[in-house]
Amino acid sequence: GYKGLNSTSPTFDFRIAAETLGVEQLQELEALSRTAEIDAEKEIFKLENLFWDMDILPDDLKFFSDGDIHINVKKINVGTAIINDVGFDAGFRDGKMISSPFQATVGDETFKGEVALDFESDTPSVRFSLNTDHVHIPKLLQHFNITSPIYATAGHFGVEFTLRGRRAIDILKLSEVMVKIENGTWRVSHIGGLGETEITVAEALYTTSPEKPALLKVVGYIGDIPVAINMTENGMFTHDLSEPFFMSLEVKVAETDLKVEAHLTVQEIIQSDLRLHVSLTGDRMDSLNTLFGLNLPPLGPYEISGKLNSTPSNATLKNMLVRIGKSQLKGEIRVWGEKNSDGNLKLPAYVNSTFTADSIQLRDFKLEGWSPFQDIKQRVAEQTAKIKTGGISVESPLIPIVKGVNDEEEELKSLFNPQFTRYIEALLSVEVKEVLSGNDKLGHGLLTARLKDGRFMVDPLRIDIPGGSLEITAGIKVSENETDAEITMNIEHLDYGVLARRLAPQSAMKGWLYLDVDLRSRAENQKDLMQSASGHFDFGVTPERLDAGVFDLWAANVVTSILPLLTHKEESEVNCLAARFDMQNGIMKHKEILLDTTKVQVHGRGEVNFLDQKIHLRLLPHPKKPQFFNLATPLVINGTFSDFHVGVNTGDILGSVVRFITLSLIHI
Repeated sequence: GYKGLNSTSPTFDFRIAAETLGVEQLQELEALSRTAEIDAEKEIFKLENLFWDMDILPDDLKFFSDGDIHINVKKINVGTAIINDVGFDAGFRDGKMISSPFQATVGDETFKGEVALDFESDTPSVRFSLNTDHVHIPKLLQHFNITSPIYATAGHFGVEFTLRGRRAIDILKLSEVMVKIENGTWRVSHIGGLGETEITVAEALYTTSPEKPALLKVVGYIGDIPVAINMTENGMFTHDLSEPFFMSLEVKVAETDLKVEAHLTVQEIIQSDLRLHVSLTGDRMDSLNTLFGLNLPPLGPYEISGKLNSTPSNATLKNMLVRIGKSQLKGEIRVWGEKNSDGNLKLPAYVNSTFTADSIQLRDFKLEGWSPFQDIKQRVAEQTAKIKTGGISVESPLIPIVKGVNDEEEELKSLFNPQFTRYIEALLSVEVKEVLSGNDKLGHGLLTARLKDGRFMVDPLRIDIPGGSLEITAGIKVSENETDAEITMNIEHLDYGVLARRLAPQSAMKGWLYLDVDLRSRAENQKDLMQSASGHFDFGVTPERLDAGVFDLWAANVVTSILPLLTHKEESEVNCLAARFDMQNGIMKHKEILLDTTKVQVHGRGEVNFLDQKIHLRLLPHPKKPQFFNLATPLVINGTFSDFHVGVNTGDILGSVVRFITLSLIHI
């Protein structure tokens, strides 16, 4: 029919209703549609002819008739999936397709939207919107026999875009895009498949429009910890592709800020040749442990920044700054790998790090009892994380949020986790011109560390101290069933007052420490290494003052506890203390124990048992000046490292009395 007596445009009302459409019917409709295509359209949509300056939309495409098309199909079988309740009501007026609703259901998820076309205006446009509730990406793709590369869900998902222009470059510059997600989840897999982190997305919104920067805002949680993501870029979909792409990203989580800035050309993006400026700042490194399943030390405040150059096979972080407290290191990290025949990166990956510093202040590196062999469950129970959001401080248990492949909570990973070490080979070199400890100047420092074949090696850590040296080499390898480790340590002429002032800055302690340690161990549990250690442990001390109140060590407490008994409470100073122990399977047995004071000289024997942390020592004093009533009764030290007692045995007293009487009779 016609719209009216004065109109030359025909009108129509076209309806399609079907219970089921299968693959065969769809192919027939496709063949029918091909006969209506004009040659110009065929050329337009050939992808091999597509480039930025070509016309995407034809100049002469218009709708000659006004009317409506109604499509209702109960079920469409596309071969791999069933699409139900398909509906489309299209209206055509004045050469345009006005806003026309459509809907379809896949599985339990219903999609609704609208589409409008305007090819009559000088600037043609396409408007499209789509909304759905309770979308589950893996389940949705499963209907089409597609394995989802990500795990993501949304309570609500909506997208709207308006495309304007004929050429591809005009469409990108003039278009508007809005994507919104509410009440969603997103699981991010860790490198090497070491578990995953689940992010709860309260709201995510991406918007971009002509002449304005694109904005992405995400507000959500990782566990109970708020996370906020803000990104600004000059229109990934709408900016002039002849100009560099700019992007600024900021992530705030667990009192940590990650910032990334980039200026990239289209060619660099296509070739994955990326150049970014990256910075990570925070109050304490260990605030990230609960997020990423790590066991980082409680160092901070800290900053890590640099320029990241990345290609598909390597990445380099140059002009790096690593700041902890007031200490600063500069250098670079390079990560690279080899590719297999399929073009995929082969493991292990290689990491090479080099840093230098003019000075390092040891007081900036307070570990607060941290250990790489930390009992994570105990530490988690003792700590809480302060989560700051909008000025409100919320106390939340520091519990692991990371989930493993079985979707169960895992313990936070040790730095020596074999699942991590098998994927990386690394070399670290650090050189410091001057190492400081408070006001104490120690001297030049050098650290070389490597990870190869699952074994961590420190070879060496060396500090040139005034008049002496400190050198440590160590190694550890953690496998699925056991841990083996070794350490050698040599200290020559170290003023242990430096160590005391690290614990008590006002301490006046002064003295010299000598140490020679060579130990090997193998144990099922990393915490039990000392209980199965073997080797030797030799040390010597020449103190000016030894104060057990500063060093919370059983060895210092033993010395200060026995001095009054050895000297009968007379004032006495320690000249030197030396001991040599052999160690087998966690038990140190004496080779030589000598304590020399201004009043007495003491020889000892005994053992220190790390299996049950018990001490058993027998000390025999010898006064330096003849004493008529000197009984020379041995002292016995028994107990644990933290709770021991010093006394004499009844038998030793009796023996001393007998010796005294016998010697007295001889001299009569």
